[in-house]
Amino acid sequence: MITPEEILKKANRKYISYLQSLINEDVFFPLIIPGNKVPSKSTSNYSDEIKNLYLDSKEKKGYGYEIIYTEKRKKGLGLQSLPTQFVFKDESDYLKYLGIENEVSLFNEFCDSTFAIFPELKDVIFYKPAILLNNLNKWENLLKVCSYFKLNPKPDLYIRELPIKIHTKFIENNKGILRELLDIILDVKAINDVKQFESRFGLKYAEPMIRFKILDDKISNTLFSGLDDMALPLSLFQELNLKVSRIVILENKVSLYNALTIPDKDSTIAIFGQGYSVSNLKEIDWFKTAQIIY
Repeated sequence: MITPEEILKKANRKYISYLQSLINEDVFFPLIIPGNKVPSKSTSNYSDEIKNLYLDSKEKKGYGYEIIYTEKRKKGLGLQSLPTQFVFKDESDYLKYLGIENEVSLFNEFCDSTFAIFPELKDVIFYKPAILLNNLNKWENLLKVCSYFKLNPKPDLYIRELPIKIHTKFIENNKGILRELLDIILDVKAINDVKQFESRFGLKYAEPMIRFKILDDKISNTLFSGLDDMALPLSLFQELNLKVSRIVILENKVSLYNALTIPDKDSTIAIFGQGYSVSNLKEIDWFKTAQIIY
């Protein structure tokens, strides 16, 4: 026979469907859980099964499921009233049984406030209620951020400069969910086709620094007033467009310091690759005409 634990699991599995019914204002109750398992053939075990179901029912606890009995004749038990359905007649019984009254109240409240501001989010929350359900404790702040970007697309500020009344690290700690929401509510022109959050939504960010040494004295004297060891933000380094024939990428500082021992240094620069950050160099156009040695 079905157990109270199994009824609880089945009721929980209906939770997402219930939330979707709230969004669409559909009729959800009564919710019926079928008791489609064979009872124990032992009289004592059968009695325990019936008792446990009763103790967990609305009849005993004042809320939860009501038991629907059907008379059936079972071998070894004779004619018995067997529990065949477990019915949550209304929302109150269901929510109290699962212990989610406060959670659903917040979900309802945030659905109303969200759809009033961003009706375009209704579909995504309907198909993925977890996007709201898993972020109830931060939803109000998420909406503050979304509202700001809606009014100020591509603000060209650093994240911590944004005039939004939230914790300074809030956006940094919630880039995943914010990207999902902003991708829906913002006009396509307000979104750059890149993955990195700051670049995607028109924010300034601390660019990686590219450390490099000019090994050709003619280049350093002509273009950099004799400087031969420098570091530039990636975007400025991309714009250098140096006319060099050889680029040596070195993975540690000791090798960089010793780069002057490289023979035939004409038209050559050395770059400190710094491990995985070497991937920052892959989109630099002026690299394409040079020999690259790693």
